[in-house]
Amino acid sequence: MLNKSEQGMIKRCLGFTLVELLVVISIIATLLAVLMPALNKAREQGKKAICMSNVKQLFVGWNVYAINNDGKIVFGATRRARQNGAKSLMWKTATSYHPEPSWVACADYPVPRAFEEQWFQDALIDMGLMWPYMQNLKSYRCPGATAKDNSRSYAVSSMMNGYRHDGTGEEWGGRLSRIYKKTSQIKQAGEKMVFICQGGVFEENYGFECYSPFLATRQWRDIPPQVHNGKKGTTLSFGDGHTEYWAWKKDYSKYDGSTYVVPKEDDDFDRVYRAIWGYPIAYPQ
Repeated sequence: MLNKSEQGMIKRCLGFTLVELLVVISIIATLLAVLMPALNKAREQGKKAICMSNVKQLFVGWNVYAINNDGKIVFGATRRARQNGAKSLMWKTATSYHPEPSWVACADYPVPRAFEEQWFQDALIDMGLMWPYMQNLKSYRCPGATAKDNSRSYAVSSMMNGYRHDGTGEEWGGRLSRIYKKTSQIKQAGEKMVFICQGGVFEENYGFECYSPFLATRQWRDIPPQVHNGKKGTTLSFGDGHTEYWAWKKDYSKYDGSTYVVPKEDDDFDRVYRAIWGYPIAYPQ
């Protein structure tokens, strides 16, 4: 049996004094302060890598659809769908804005309460024409999405058989003359955007059905999405299948795309404009 002196020695060896405990806690806190930024950065890089893979996979599905449909580009301006029964959807009647079924559907307006349910959000994707060629729900949703309760994170460039109607004039008439309906029409495919991550597509906003700035005026219709790397940029895929990450030079979190008129010199606008509409015949002033 140990005597009192020996027991005291063991206690001193095994136990922590308050000062020692505070020192250990301080060291752990310091290590966390040093490591957390690096861990957060690594986590964000991982999300961006998954998003880059998503826009690549969506392009593959988009391209295979075209191959299996005589080169026709799947309609990119999402046609609306309405609830049909307890847990099913049906396409809404065609209009001049949405003359055909699209790559995915979007909720009818006003957005029904059922939109918040997962089955509804999934149905908007799997009823789309691209679903047979890309049957992975995760590929339609960015892990860094900023908009929640949302069916998808990605939009198609307006140029790629996107938003149009039977209007005329410099804006809408110009769009009709430029929009590609077949892959054989695409020129300089490596410079033409197909998909862009928006961090969420707001179903109630018509402007987010497909993505583009205005054609005939220096004005954002859809502002540049700020999703990755500290909400400083986003990912895109292009007509030759390659993907890129674009960092924006400005912070667009305070702007409204419907009213944001662009200065004569704006690198972000010019870059997006070229990737969607190409070099225009008469550059908008």
